[in-house]
Amino acid sequence: MCLTRTALALLLMSLCMTSALAQDSSAPITVEADQLEIDQKSGISIYQGNVRLQQQTLLLLAERLELRSEQGEISRVYAEGSPVHLEHKDPQTGSLTRADASRMEYRLGEGTLELKGDARLWREGEEFSGTHLIYESETQVVRAFGDPQGEESGRVRMILQPNRGGNDE
Repeated sequence: MCLTRTALALLLMSLCMTSALAQDSSAPITVEADQLEIDQKSGISIYQGNVRLQQQTLLLLAERLELRSEQGEISRVYAEGSPVHLEHKDPQTGSLTRADASRMEYRLGEGTLELKGDARLWREGEEFSGTHLIYESETQVVRAFGDPQGEESGRVRMILQPNRGGNDE
């Protein structure tokens, strides 16, 4: 299998998640939870218990969600859960991209999505997993790390579907 195709598949999976967050950023956000604490002075909102965040085609499910705001705009989203679940359905293609991890953080100013703890990304039958995944949308760099003490001997894993168009590039 061509390395170019592998890198492209990984990039598309990660790009879909961060572009969804960026593109939907002007749409209203609905957050539901069992508890809410807002500290207006520090710009931090903490949602706990069965948290559900939805913004257009983006859905995030977590046990705990922290939103940090600067000058009235959300600058950082941090979620914890068993696992945190994030999904986005592309309104143009209808393709679904999903991500699960114990912890997720999206830093809007940097365009960085970070997944930690049994991190997995899925898109159209393809899967990428590791202990820690980082995607930087500005530079389009993906970093994946395994855990040397983990079950998979510290390795990252990618499952690619055969090229349906007959072209490896």
